[in-house]
Amino acid sequence: MSVLYHRPVLIILKQRRMEELFSMERPCTVLIVELWALIRSGVKQILESQNEPVYRYRVLLAQDASEAIRKLTRNPVDIVLMGDNVQIGGTPLLIKEMLKVYPDLRILVMADLPLSNHVKAAQEAGALGYLHKNLTHQDLLEAIWKTYNGNVYYSSSVANRLLEDERMDYETRMKAEAKLSNRELQVLRLIASGMTTPQISVELSIGRRTAETYRKNLLQKTRTQNAPGLVRYAFTNKLL
Repeated sequence: MSVLYHRPVLIILKQRRMEELFSMERPCTVLIVELWALIRSGVKQILESQNEPVYRYRVLLAQDASEAIRKLTRNPVDIVLMGDNVQIGGTPLLIKEMLKVYPDLRILVMADLPLSNHVKAAQEAGALGYLHKNLTHQDLLEAIWKTYNGNVYYSSSVANRLLEDERMDYETRMKAEAKLSNRELQVLRLIASGMTTPQISVELSIGRRTAETYRKNLLQKTRTQNAPGLVRYAFTNKLL
């Protein structure tokens, strides 16, 4: 049987949910790692301006990766909110280094221009979310609430970019696959894996001359000159 909640009951339930996320015994400690001082101080002000006791924050600041590591060694931290400009070797490397030592950290990344490959790299490194730096105060707070509880969060603009890129990748792959037969796709993927023509003929139980014919057809259809060109074509068109 369905239950209809009146608005006051919904508010109470929401408050209880927030109380589950943030303990009254101690504040949620957020380490902000960002190159620009204005952004660091602005985010700090937003978090510390929360008046409700359930949403208490302790905010630490760092302007680069080395300072962030020092802060982590001296303070228990719940969430790291880092810019994508704080590590010369790349944000994913810093994420991995942090999580290797502090596996319970929740990490959010902020960027001026989130690119899909950067978002995916951060996600694979262990980040729980990716934010556009033009996000609203409420979006920032929601991102922290969700990641504190172990959930993922992406700004709407980041999520839309990922969906659009996935759609474009799909269309690109479909167009590329339409040019090739199923057997040609098999041969292309085996070439990309490093197999020679004799090895492909054995793998597919076909004659060596037949395998060589498939290879020539692939070069012609993809307008490439050699095996490295075929591999680049396969990667570019999302066929691997």
